[in-house]
Amino acid sequence: FKGDTLVQSFGETTIFSSNNLVDHTIKTVGLTGTGADKIVSSSEDIGAAITDLITGDNITIQIYQGEYTLTSSIVVNNDNIIIEGVHRQNVKIVSNLTNDNIIEVTDSVGGGANISNVTLSGFTIDNTSNSNTGVIGIYCNGMRNCNIKDININNCYTAMKLDDRNFFNDIETVRTLSCYNTLILDGPGASNKPNQNSFTKCLFNNNSNDILTINRGNNNFFSHCSFEVWSGTAVTIDIANGNTFSSCRFEPATAVNYYIDLTSNSQENVFTNSYVTDNGLSWVSFDASIRDLGDGNCIDTLNSF
Repeated sequence: FKGDTLVQSFGETTIFSSNNLVDHTIKTVGLTGTGADKIVSSSEDIGAAITDLITGDNITIQIYQGEYTLTSSIVVNNDNIIIEGVHRQNVKIVSNLTNDNIIEVTDSVGGGANISNVTLSGFTIDNTSNSNTGVIGIYCNGMRNCNIKDININNCYTAMKLDDRNFFNDIETVRTLSCYNTLILDGPGASNKPNQNSFTKCLFNNNSNDILTINRGNNNFFSHCSFEVWSGTAVTIDIANGNTFSSCRFEPATAVNYYIDLTSNSQENVFTNSYVTDNGLSWVSFDASIRDLGDGNCIDTLNSF
């Protein structure tokens, strides 16, 4: 299992992780005929199946290849949980939710970022319609030191939202397509906000609205990410400080309001070695692509291509 040592004991497979030295019990989910620990038919709810398997901390859930139906949220409120598919091209979770989160990582205790060391990877989330306003592909509240990687999120009203206190999380190689909102980092108060999260090699593509909105989120880092905006604004930063965009690309496909929109209450946000393009649309002005630069924000080597 990815280079870690496996030990078979009393019918359970235990992983001794080289990352955090915590023993994990491995449980498997699969379609009929796969021999998985938890069998679901193509019409049964994988959301309930996975949530039922999370009986405590230190659990790895592996999803076998196939297309699954989801009719209830996958809820994670324990530490050291891994939910991984074999590959995002081979594991597809099809949701018909109309007013709920497809995957929810949330601090059930409250009062801080108390959920730690959760990993989500290796599958595609595909909602039936991005017009269902309550549907968020991955919703996180009270999460720290967690990893979300190698996931596709399609047709959700909001692809991903980091709400309230979320610290030191790594989001890697996530791809979104045809979502109304793509990524929201939202802090409801001065002390409750997503800080110091890292986004690497992500492809954010929206359908109708803004791609990235940071509201009261500080010191988040975006590296080698692509923002492909169809309408609205690629990046909106509101009352948020110290966010960095390095080697990122901003590209519109149709008419957009702005590439980057900074409010006067946002300071020390940095865009370095990044690129914007008019994509052959002559009415898009490079000089007008940034609004309200504000005090202390820095546009360093922002290039057109």
